[in-house]
Amino acid sequence: TTVLSIRNSYKTIAGSSTTGILNELPKKQQGQPSLFGKHEDETDKYISSLHSASGVVNYRILTAVATGISHIDWGTLVQYEGHVDLSNRSWAESYLCCKGYVKCKGTMAAWKIPEDLAVQKENFLEHISATVNEHKIPSELVLNFDQSGIKTVPISSWTLELEGTRQVAISGLEDKWEITGVLGYTLSGQMLPTHVLYQGKTDQCHPKGVKWEKGWDIFHTDNHWSTGESMVHYAINVLIPYISKQRNLAIFDIFKAPQFEDFLQLLDNANLKQIFVPGNCTEELQPLDFSNNLRDCFVQYHANKIQAELKAKKVVEECKADLKLSTLKPIHAQWVMNAYKKLAQRRDIIILSWSKTGIKPAAKTS
Repeated sequence: TTVLSIRNSYKTIAGSSTTGILNELPKKQQGQPSLFGKHEDETDKYISSLHSASGVVNYRILTAVATGISHIDWGTLVQYEGHVDLSNRSWAESYLCCKGYVKCKGTMAAWKIPEDLAVQKENFLEHISATVNEHKIPSELVLNFDQSGIKTVPISSWTLELEGTRQVAISGLEDKWEITGVLGYTLSGQMLPTHVLYQGKTDQCHPKGVKWEKGWDIFHTDNHWSTGESMVHYAINVLIPYISKQRNLAIFDIFKAPQFEDFLQLLDNANLKQIFVPGNCTEELQPLDFSNNLRDCFVQYHANKIQAELKAKKVVEECKADLKLSTLKPIHAQWVMNAYKKLAQRRDIIILSWSKTGIKPAAKTS
């Protein structure tokens, strides 16, 4: 049967040849055909070009590139009754695995969870319960705020490298492409205006032409991280205008440095009681993270840029999304506001995040 199959293939291919001579039979494609079809080669070329230029290859970048390329032929995508679902991460995982990429960790200091976490959490929640009940503080006056580094381009401590790579340098782990957002919200699910910090010495480092949400506090520091001066700015412009004359409660990370004394004194003068999240327990006891919405915005931006360049008849390897900081700053500011709006509309998510830490049941007044 095998010999007959080879003979028949030879006759068919040799018969269509102009010379009638055939040195070898072409190899048959192994396995199932790619779901991505004709767009796979173009995606391969872009990812290879990105990798050879020392760019980061990860699931979101791949999803953005594939979305941009496939939008030239919308019928491929499941949202247009096609067969490829790029919103499913398993597609990206399978694709990169087939291309020989493996997940690699960048070098960063490990975050150590304290061994007595359970004891610290119990004491922390008991302190909240006692304070709320002693002063009869309602849920709308129990506040939490936390500073978080927000990357302009979503690069994590993970990247994807070709299998066998020993050293992994991940550009973007440094602070250069970050801003800081101080996000505040109440136990009742209400969002406070956000405090945004850019890296620089004057207002010139702020993005140009951005119409910020009402009440937002835009400031800057030398390295974009909070300082005593910036937190005083936040207290005066966001916290104190919100709180009432009765006793309030703020839950936030420990500020022990002398530079924060003025900030803490302002809170005392405003009748704002403070309870600090125990050291190294932020991951467990800080309620909220809104970074996923920002990552989704970046994927859409990147996809749109790739799509626009392909429509301009560019070769796929020459397509590049403009990721210069000067270009992305005002765009990123809009992403931050969009993420904030989405979260503000979902009080249920905010309240659930309080519940997961144990703070909501602990803060219930008797």
